[in-house]
Amino acid sequence: MPAAGDTERVPQVAGPCSIRRLPVKGHQAVLQQLLTLEKKLFKKQDNWGDLLAKEIQRRNTFLLYAEAPAASAPPAEHTAAANLQPVQQALRKARAGGIARPPQRPPQQQASVVGYILFTTTGLNAHISKLAVAAEWRRRGVARSLVQAAVELASRERRVSSLSLHVDASNEAALGLYHGQGFASEALLEDYYCRGRHAHKMRLELGSSL
Repeated sequence: MPAAGDTERVPQVAGPCSIRRLPVKGHQAVLQQLLTLEKKLFKKQDNWGDLLAKEIQRRNTFLLYAEAPAASAPPAEHTAAANLQPVQQALRKARAGGIARPPQRPPQQQASVVGYILFTTTGLNAHISKLAVAAEWRRRGVARSLVQAAVELASRERRVSSLSLHVDASNEAALGLYHGQGFASEALLEDYYCRGRHAHKMRLELGSSL
């Protein structure tokens, strides 16, 4: 399991949103926001509810979350490139020994969780089981940054050679995101979620285009 102090090794994203790693024992304020976001974003059949908190405690399970100041989301005309520092630059800094430290905020200002990704490593593979971003923060590069940070963390700490996931076959936005990050569909699993609701089983082989 990752050490709590490793939170600082997650690359920081510039602008109003930062990618952070949840410590092993969690953080109650962050956990509460994660549970609230989970219940808000997912329908009953996909909502893990309090099970999310238990999953975080599982062996070899990692959770990264996107954190933004409590102020409202940036204007729609702001692009992801303007809001988010390219992850590759942050990764180079992290490998060189740089530490992404939390930005200094006024005491009265509280940060809010606007997205998260959950994955578990088994052998040489890491399986992404959850990826979520608040509606007002979508199409701003947050999901892409979470995926890239997960890939970097899994490959660095667990030396995995691949990442896998399942995604709803009708979710074109998610499919576009994963294809853009180098994931390829291995199979179409019919009735995976329920009757008539299929899933693509996708995999990213590290060393491929990302």
